[in-house]
Amino acid sequence: MNLYRKGRAFEQEVSRYLRRRGVWVIRSAGSKGAADLVAWYGGRRALLQCKTGSQPHQKELNTLKRMARDMGATAWVITKPPRGEPRAYLVHPDQLMGALTTLEDLATWLLDGPGRAHFLRAIGG
Repeated sequence: MNLYRKGRAFEQEVSRYLRRRGVWVIRSAGSKGAADLVAWYGGRRALLQCKTGSQPHQKELNTLKRMARDMGATAWVITKPPRGEPRAYLVHPDQLMGALTTLEDLATWLLDGPGRAHFLRAIGG
């Protein structure tokens, strides 16, 4: 499987996961922009950059963060390690940058808001 197909398959995996939990998700056509997926529920929005083997370049991260700030959204990098479950890294807002959590906690935050105790535990709050 080439890198594009591997990346697209991971984006679809993340999208299906969130949709099954009731989150609205759209995929950026071609995924050549900063955000591969836009996820939202109610007034909460998240821009997601999905990575299967590499880390995003600083220019991609800066664009993703700027887009999130302009939209009033959070920005996340979702990684898929060779083994184990995907991980979600919060990159915007800056005061929470680097927080690590799971896709389940990301879905819960989108559905129920940031006040959920287990989400706050996951990000060290």
